[in-house]
Amino acid sequence: MSVTRVAPAVVSAAAIGFVPFHGVLWVVLSVAGFVAMAFTVRSVRLHASSSRGRHAA
Repeated sequence: MSVTRVAPAVVSAAAIGFVPFHGVLWVVLSVAGFVAMAFTVRSVRLHASSSRGRHAA
């Protein structure tokens, strides 16, 4: 009984808060993805340069 009462409120609240929150979430996800990608590339480059030699940046 309580689920059928709570579900529409949750859905409506999610629908209202989805538009601004989606923009924030998109920015956060893009920044997090960029940081993760940069960190991965940096760690891979550091690992490759340390295994190959100093002059191979």
